[in-house]
Amino acid sequence: MTGSLNAPEKVLSTLSEIAFRLTSSGCLITSGFAEGAEQAAAAGAVPGRINLFLPWPKYNLHPGGPGVYIPPPEGRRERLAFEQMLRGTQVISKPIWKAAMDEILLRYPSIADSFPGSRRLASRSYLQVLGEDLETPVDFLVCWAPKDDNGVKGGGRYAYEIAMSRNIPCYNIFFGEDLEALTSLIQEIENRPINSQAMER
Repeated sequence: MTGSLNAPEKVLSTLSEIAFRLTSSGCLITSGFAEGAEQAAAAGAVPGRINLFLPWPKYNLHPGGPGVYIPPPEGRRERLAFEQMLRGTQVISKPIWKAAMDEILLRYPSIADSFPGSRRLASRSYLQVLGEDLETPVDFLVCWAPKDDNGVKGGGRYAYEIAMSRNIPCYNIFFGEDLEALTSLIQEIENRPINSQAMER
């Protein structure tokens, strides 16, 4: 689950509810803990049913722990920050992180000239969609992100476009019809026996 940093409060409440309903039904979700939509998803999720991909250690003061993934720490400052995170925080392997960075640079060449932090934020979006091994993609993507003729804007753009390029169903609840479709899907998931539910992310 991802989306805009500036989503309205009503939308944040809706995203928290969606996260709670999915994770209560046995689904696993992924997010990134950015302000706004992603933190709303994290707040609503049942503990142990969400994986978070952070762009660097202690991003937005997240303490880490099981289900939290970070890129290989760079430099003394990041290594110290990682040492202060809770046990269970997982470091993405260097080859996987490099592959994610390479894919982002290939898809968005202009990001090569941006700040390193921007490249990391975009690269962790790639992992949010394709999993910590880049081989376990999400079943569908949920976001709230304004969209115009030029595409999705703001937070969630990278994850949304990556998912679309992989033919992964996307529910952008910025649009009422997507929210209705997602609500129907959640009701279907809730009615399944819990051991037969697909892992949504």
